[in-house]
Amino acid sequence: MIKKFIKIHGTGKFLNYNHSTIPSGHRTTDFERINLIYGENGSGKTTIAVILNSLKGDNTLLPKKRAFDRTVTQTVEVLTDDTTNPKLTFTSTAWDNHYENIEIFDIHFINENIYTGLEIQTSHKKNLFEVIFGQQGIALKLDIQSIKDRIHNGGKIIKETTEKIELAIERAYTAEAFTNIQIDTDVDNKISLKEAEILTAKSFQTIQSKANLNLIQVLTFPFDTVALETALSQSIDTISETYLAKFNEHKDHLVMGGKSEQWIKQGYEAIKNNGCPFCLRPFEDTIEIIEAYKQYFNEEYNSLLEQLGEQRLAISNFNLEAQFLEIENKITANINLIEFWQPHIQNPPVLVSVIQEKESFVSAFEAIKEVLKLKSENPIKSHDPSSVSHFNTIVEAFNKKITELNVHISAYKASIAATKALIQPNLVQLEIDLRKLKAIKKRSDPTIDGFCTNLTSYNSSVALLKTDKDAKQLLLDNYSTTIFANYSTKINQYLQAFAPYLEIRGLDSVYVGSSKEPMIKYALHINGNEIKLEDSPLFSTFKYSLSEGDKSALALAFFLTKLEVDGNIQDKIIVFDDPVSSFDLNRKSTTISKLLHFAQQAKQLFVLTHNIIFAGEFWKSTNQINLTNQCSKIEFVGNTGCIVEYHIDNDTLSSVLKDSTAIKNYLTNGCFIDQERRNIARCLRPALESYFHLKFFDLLLPSEWLGNFIDKVRNSITTDAYNRLLPEVAELTDINDYSKKYHHRHNTNSDSEPVTDAELRNYCERTLKLIQLI
Repeated sequence: MIKKFIKIHGTGKFLNYNHSTIPSGHRTTDFERINLIYGENGSGKTTIAVILNSLKGDNTLLPKKRAFDRTVTQTVEVLTDDTTNPKLTFTSTAWDNHYENIEIFDIHFINENIYTGLEIQTSHKKNLFEVIFGQQGIALKLDIQSIKDRIHNGGKIIKETTEKIELAIERAYTAEAFTNIQIDTDVDNKISLKEAEILTAKSFQTIQSKANLNLIQVLTFPFDTVALETALSQSIDTISETYLAKFNEHKDHLVMGGKSEQWIKQGYEAIKNNGCPFCLRPFEDTIEIIEAYKQYFNEEYNSLLEQLGEQRLAISNFNLEAQFLEIENKITANINLIEFWQPHIQNPPVLVSVIQEKESFVSAFEAIKEVLKLKSENPIKSHDPSSVSHFNTIVEAFNKKITELNVHISAYKASIAATKALIQPNLVQLEIDLRKLKAIKKRSDPTIDGFCTNLTSYNSSVALLKTDKDAKQLLLDNYSTTIFANYSTKINQYLQAFAPYLEIRGLDSVYVGSSKEPMIKYALHINGNEIKLEDSPLFSTFKYSLSEGDKSALALAFFLTKLEVDGNIQDKIIVFDDPVSSFDLNRKSTTISKLLHFAQQAKQLFVLTHNIIFAGEFWKSTNQINLTNQCSKIEFVGNTGCIVEYHIDNDTLSSVLKDSTAIKNYLTNGCFIDQERRNIARCLRPALESYFHLKFFDLLLPSEWLGNFIDKVRNSITTDAYNRLLPEVAELTDINDYSKKYHHRHNTNSDSEPVTDAELRNYCERTLKLIQLI
């Protein structure tokens, strides 16, 4: 329980209030189970409510209620019955501790949760959700909201990480798919192959028209090397040595540059009729030289000579350099083609120029020609054929190399043909495939691998959070079903008490648009007719259909339902600040009944009001139940509001008793300030007038004052009922004249008219004596 406000400094109207400095006759006792605090409008009741609201747990509220005089440090001290930490202190910005179990119904509760002025706004519906749901529901809602925030924040990180990954891999894969891809050690080779495919696809039309490679021909000869070797090595042994010697002697006699044997043969062949072809002289059979010619130029000789002639003709017609040039040209052409084809087809044949080998072939070929020449000049003599075999060896080696090369060329030609036969490739798909391969290559990059690890982790965490959120949302849905059903029943019961024509239907929660916060939705009915909560030109609306009393009843019904549904009311301090604003007499009576109902259940009840009639009725009602109570009033002393003891019974007495009781209490307790003394001085005339009107009700008009009655007594005769008061005319006149000084009707400066305690006491005592005589 709260026992007292020890001090309130620099807050609202309480500039420098200290409980201990209030005079003992006016100092309040400790607060009790039921507490009534009366104060006129603007006196500081709302400040008290704000202090308690801040004490509940909101440090930001009190600085908003800072006094205009900023020279005074804002300080509040509250004494509670807590044995471990009884004093709670607010200094400048915060409380040293809070007292959470406080529920407050005030204008701020209405403005924040129910309506503002003439409107029910979205913010009211959101805040009302928390009012209805209570601590358990709010805790669950906040838990869900926290999870949603974590999901949202995780989603942002997932989105950012996804963007980083997909940007790095040129969006070849979705980030989620990319995280599942394994590192590929052969990816570089796959990239090369795919790049070749793309190049081929881009060159498709050119490929179709581009020539294929050509096979390279081997070296071929129009002569038989074996026959040439045989002819060169052949010798003619059928000539006798005698005749051979004679032939050689004769041949050597001729100086013809190696053509002597040919010249002799031509001459020998020109012999006709066994006579000299030059002089026509007949030969004799006994001429030895002719016989030598016969043996030398025999059939074997002529056959060999024919062979040699054929070989020489073939060799003379053979152009070795032309063949080499043709081979070189084909190799060069193939090299140029390979330069085009190699990006499209791998493993081309390795071709090199052969032109540098030509000289060795030409040299070997010249050696053959030379030996053939020598043989032709002297056919019967055997010549070394090694030049032919050497030439044959290097040609065979060269041709073998060309043949082997043609095997590779043929395979490459087949690949080219296959490439040409392909249908036109899908270049777009190939580029997508390449982008994917390049992305896969980046999978091993430490930075990107870190992104993938984070993405997997956050996706997993967010999935778990979503599962948790769904489970708790189910709990909240079940809780809300129960709470709304219960709340609807209870609030309509309270509305039946305050405004039986009002009814709440369809109470539920809803999320609007993309809002993360739920809000309350309900339909308000008057006599069964739905009232739209928003302005509408076509329907009856809250703004124009409810009186101020109806709105207050709606707000109070929501608050009382909250108290009942929340539970644990035995631990709560309940505060009502002006709970009956705009209420008629019936609603005020109902309110008092409900307040006392909760007072008997709650730990402590505070009622703050400016309505003296309501305050009096409430106070009388509190005395009829078995709970301790206390009544205070907010008064101004100097420049500060103060909480003082208040005897509300005196202010709510009938007019006959009210003034005389105030005079009696003054004589007993005295007054705290001059203004109170002036108020007592003003009571003297009304007190006497009240008793005169009561005693002589049939002789005085309601409009007659004390002065009129004094005149009647002064002019009375012995038969008049009030003639017995004739000796007191002077006393009555003196008291009347004294009291008039403090009434506005007779003195415009009545509020500043000096008043002394001794003089006032004298007149009060004399007034009470006259009352006894009347």
